[in-house]
Amino acid sequence: MTDHQPPPYAPGFQQPPNAPVYQQPGYQPGYQPGYQPGYQPGMPVQQQPPRVMTVTTTTNQTIGSWSTDLCDCFSDMETCCCGLWCFPCMQCQTASMNGWCCCLPCLDVCCVVSCLLRSSIRERHGIPGSGCEDCCMFYWCFVCAWCQMNRELKIRRRAVSTTAVVTQVVTS
Repeated sequence: MTDHQPPPYAPGFQQPPNAPVYQQPGYQPGYQPGYQPGYQPGMPVQQQPPRVMTVTTTTNQTIGSWSTDLCDCFSDMETCCCGLWCFPCMQCQTASMNGWCCCLPCLDVCCVVSCLLRSSIRERHGIPGSGCEDCCMFYWCFVCAWCQMNRELKIRRRAVSTTAVVTQVVTS
C-alpha cells in the first residue's frame, strides 16, 4: 500500500521540507503596504513641478487703423524696393506672413486673391474697411496696396514680443 497524503487544503497538512514555496509575482520579503522609504510624517511625498507662465504683451499698436498710409512706401525701403523690382516675391512673402500659401498670389485673377488677403488682414487686426474699398485700392493703387499690407504684417509681427517669463513654485 502506498502512503496516501491528504490534499494540501486538508487540516493538519504540512509542506514537505524542500518543497518550493508559492509566492505571488512582485512579492518582496519584509514589504509593508503603504510604506515609503525615507518618508516622515508631515513631509510631502513628492514636490510639485514648478509652474512656468509666459506673459505676452503688445506695444501701443492702435487697433482699428493701418500702421502706415497707402503711399508710405519710403517708410520701409526694403518693402518699397522689393515691390518695385521683385513684386511677385513680395506678394508671396505677404501671403506667407499672413499664414496663407505663398503661391496663392500667383493665382490672382481680377484681384480676387488680393482683395481676400487684404480683407483677412483687416479682420485679423481690427482695421475698418469694406470689400468695395479693398477692390478700389487694388484697382487704382495695386502695388501700393500690396506694399501697405506687407508693411502692416511686418510691423504687427515686430509689435508682438515676449517681455517676461515668470516662474512660480506652487506649494501646498
